[in-house]
Amino acid sequence: MNAKDKKEALEKLWSDECWDDKALSFWKLEYEKASAKEGEKLHVNNNMLNGFIQRMDDKVRKHSLGCFGVYGDEPNLDQKGLMLWRGTEVPGVLKDHPSIEYWKKTKLDIKDPKNKALILQYLTTPEGGKVEGKSVQSF
Repeated sequence: MNAKDKKEALEKLWSDECWDDKALSFWKLEYEKASAKEGEKLHVNNNMLNGFIQRMDDKVRKHSLGCFGVYGDEPNLDQKGLMLWRGTEVPGVLKDHPSIEYWKKTKLDIKDPKNKALILQYLTTPEGGKVEGKSVQSF
């Protein structure tokens, strides 16, 4: 999709002429911490997130795109991401990921203006900005 910026590209993508609810879907992924201690240090969260992405990259690269990051401030950091993939359910290859069970997956309806705003936030906010009220630390 050719566009001057990400917002324009997304608006073209989810227009009635391009978007197919049966072919594509947006998903929000959130790491579910086993304890609050997991969110204390930025470098630890970055390492965990990088490991998660590295283990799924070769499996979903051809079928998806995504943006993941660490959000919030020490000692209350969260790992979150947004993905667009082919199909309407979690891809089978992602279900086989060794730590996917620790990630909450929420399908986003692009007909809902709140979800569109959330997608734009995740895909256009630079480090130092805020997404869902939390500081973008890294992505």
